[in-house]
Amino acid sequence: MRAVHTKIYSKSGLGDKLGLIPRYSFSRFIWPVMKVFMPDTLIKPIGPYRLTLNGKSLSHFLRYADLWEPRYRRSMMKQVYPGARVLELGSAYGYFTLLLSNRVGPTGAVLAVEPFPRYYKNLVRLKDSNAIQNITLLNVAIGDSSTTFAEFGVRDPNPYSGLKNVNPQKKDLEADIPASPEPATEIIKVPALTLPKLLSTRGFHPDFIVMDIEGAELFVIKQLVQMDLRPALFFEVHPSFVGEDEVIRCLRMLEEARYALKQTDQYHFSAVHANTCLFLIN
Repeated sequence: MRAVHTKIYSKSGLGDKLGLIPRYSFSRFIWPVMKVFMPDTLIKPIGPYRLTLNGKSLSHFLRYADLWEPRYRRSMMKQVYPGARVLELGSAYGYFTLLLSNRVGPTGAVLAVEPFPRYYKNLVRLKDSNAIQNITLLNVAIGDSSTTFAEFGVRDPNPYSGLKNVNPQKKDLEADIPASPEPATEIIKVPALTLPKLLSTRGFHPDFIVMDIEGAELFVIKQLVQMDLRPALFFEVHPSFVGEDEVIRCLRMLEEARYALKQTDQYHFSAVHANTCLFLIN
């Protein structure tokens, strides 16, 4: 086993840093005081675009300050080039979506996929308010060939319950997450596609795939190594959802498919195929 596998879940001690302040100390002691004085809304400029964020949310503030997954973000922005075609799986609030759109420029393209209906509606507003031309949005989930849809309650505060259908272990992803304040009275079914089906349907051939899809990255990796396309990858792994053994097995699968892996932080990786001319940068 290579060293990269033995250190996947090791902690650096300080973890994700906010400057020189440990993330835990910041979130536990400093942020509760700091957020009292934060405005309700933060406007984050990204090139010509503007991203509206919640000033009372720690994760939104970290995005605003460019301290959300900083090493992963820097590695991504160094390697994605103008004119590139990027498939983003799991766009969430649109932070990376705007960064990627700004980076690839008018000659590039971003296909942004987000299954959670509430996030997707926000992405539509984000694209329209910024008049972005190089982003295409899709409200679909990514899974295996046995999965046809993901179900979301209209009042679900987060996407985890609906993603149970496309999780490789069909695990209840909402077990440790607060439930919706009211039982859902309406269910929204979002189509689920395999990676080959998605790409063939859209006629999209990505130079890069960026993904944060709560365990379904295992499906994408397994499907990807069976395809002729060899895009560069940026992805988050989710051992708490799928188990460490499954994560390690998929990383080995990428290496056997001649991908060179680089770990950018505790749960994030970049990977470039041997047949491409790209190189990995810290």
